[in-house]
Amino acid sequence: MSRPHEMGGARGGRARFARAGALLALLALAVGGCSSDDGGRDAAIADTADTSAPDTTSSALLVADPERIDFPVTTVGVPLIADLELENVGEEPIVVDRIAFVSGDGELGTNLLETTVGPGAKVVVKVTFYALTAGTHADTLRVRSNARNGPVLDVPVLAIANVGVCEDLDGDQHGVGCAAGADCDEDDDAIYAGAPERCNGEDDNCNNLYDESFVGLGEPCSVGLGRCARDGHRVCADDGAGTRCDTEPAPGAAELCNGEDDDCDGLTDEDFPSKGGLCSVGLGACRVVDKYVCAPTLGGLTCPVTARPPSTEVCDDGVDNDCDGVVDEGQIEVCGNRVDDDCDGQTDESGSRWGEVFFARDQGDTVAVYPSSGDGTFEPPIVLDFPGDARYSVLAVADIDGDRWLDLLVRETVLAGRQRCLTASQCGAGYTCAEGICRRLCTNDGQCNEFPLERCVDTRSHPVSQDTYCVPPAKVYLARSSCTGAQSIELTELFTLDPGDVAGPVLDVDGNGHVDLVGLHHWAEGKRGFVWLNDGHGGYTRVSPAFDYGPLFGPGVLGHWQWGLSPSGKDLDGDGYVDVIGQSVASTDATTTGFWYLRSRGDGTFDPMVALGADIPSPANLTAVGDFDGDGDQDIVGGLDEDGQPGAAWILLNLGGSPLPAWVAAYEVFDLVPT
Repeated sequence: MSRPHEMGGARGGRARFARAGALLALLALAVGGCSSDDGGRDAAIADTADTSAPDTTSSALLVADPERIDFPVTTVGVPLIADLELENVGEEPIVVDRIAFVSGDGELGTNLLETTVGPGAKVVVKVTFYALTAGTHADTLRVRSNARNGPVLDVPVLAIANVGVCEDLDGDQHGVGCAAGADCDEDDDAIYAGAPERCNGEDDNCNNLYDESFVGLGEPCSVGLGRCARDGHRVCADDGAGTRCDTEPAPGAAELCNGEDDDCDGLTDEDFPSKGGLCSVGLGACRVVDKYVCAPTLGGLTCPVTARPPSTEVCDDGVDNDCDGVVDEGQIEVCGNRVDDDCDGQTDESGSRWGEVFFARDQGDTVAVYPSSGDGTFEPPIVLDFPGDARYSVLAVADIDGDRWLDLLVRETVLAGRQRCLTASQCGAGYTCAEGICRRLCTNDGQCNEFPLERCVDTRSHPVSQDTYCVPPAKVYLARSSCTGAQSIELTELFTLDPGDVAGPVLDVDGNGHVDLVGLHHWAEGKRGFVWLNDGHGGYTRVSPAFDYGPLFGPGVLGHWQWGLSPSGKDLDGDGYVDVIGQSVASTDATTTGFWYLRSRGDGTFDPMVALGADIPSPANLTAVGDFDGDGDQDIVGGLDEDGQPGAAWILLNLGGSPLPAWVAAYEVFDLVPT
């Protein structure tokens, strides 16, 4: 049972020491009725701190009356109270920063822990004695202050409690002479002085009142809102711990957009928060603004206007005339018409001659683009004529230079008189065929001296015949169409890849609106990834290391049989930055493709790579990321292609979630056949 000085304030005193009649009222007043500006506080704390007084010493004297306290002999469980008067004899205030018993055995307490005594004023400290065990209790009440007569003022306190005779008939430990307190109903062990009052029509705590703690009992009440509201009266709740309204609200309906509170929650059309907000239809010069209203179906909102019709884009007027969301972008460049068709300030320049949409591929020594016909098919390939005698391979088709037209990102392979090849048998002893030319086999960098900064690179972590050869750095170029000849192109050098670097997806990973290149340094150099960040003005900055691809590589020295970055990526977690997906096949016997998640931080670096938690039940050499089911989450499709054999495509549907999404188990969506 708690002791009276363990709770400050009048409510605490009544709750802890409830006794019948005048004793109950006296104790409540003593514990909580007299307080300083600081209010009553728990003082059953031993004075274990130092005796240093506040920094500034008052010129006044502090006097305690009486100089010692001797409580009369009492019975266990019967509380006693004594007054200790602290008087300021002087003209300056005295700060009392601690009032506590030296031993603090828990039987003695005060209603104040600290106070301030004004000039000539008196403060009364209520000292309480409440014993649960018989015996003598002696302690010293220490008052610490900044008074001139010393930092501490000690008041001896003596109290004695004897054992009384408890008359308890119902076994609730309460009754006449009982330490726990009195009892007004010896036939019910739930009723006694100090018992918690319940809402049941009974005087549970023996204060001659019943249900007094439950405000509003019997008063009118209402439940429900809107058309669901019903009137009743407040009655005791079934558990006796509170009250309830003795009626139930009518059931509500699903909220509609109709100006009414259909679901009876006190709100109207709250499921349609944009109602009345500004809306618009169309872009640029076609845009018309109004406010959202309820749709005729009552199940949603509509913007009650129609966009204006678009017109031909006009350069340099600051208006999106054709209403495609882009200002002054013009049309696709037409060579030879002496018109700045694409609004870039140049006439008949290179940049968009291959059409708005195309794809590209390299094979052997050639690179070709396939312009779109606009109906889901593509025109015959245009074989490109690169300057010089170097060999080029396609890294990506994307808007590299930010002019809103597609470009090529290509990687240069310097020939410098090297023999071209299709197989290793076409190369001499000590050479192998790689990237279409004969390259020198090696075991260390010292054997590689035919090109500047050339290095000996083991191109496969698993032992494969003739997979270690000399590799020079490789320059990466922006390739755009040129108005000089149908096949001619214009090259702009962007950056250089180190020997062994593997170029990955081209994505806008830092959110600046321009695509960047994500790639992997050679696995023997710490399994570090890199990013070439595109500033949109022709400048590139390398971030390395940008991430650790150790989990993608796999365990052990050899790692997974196949591993790499997916060519496509999307914002998987909805933070506005494009994330990257890795994929791996554990071994030659593996039947599944595992996926790995690289979360972009928006600055060219990524969080540690983790398993995506889903896989495709077959090896996949092509994957794509997109919202294939239209629910706003990014899904994954993967399958076999370009192997000359029938295959299948499988889909992983994203169910959302954090920090990693949940996935529907992969299932086949269509067959792949050679074409």
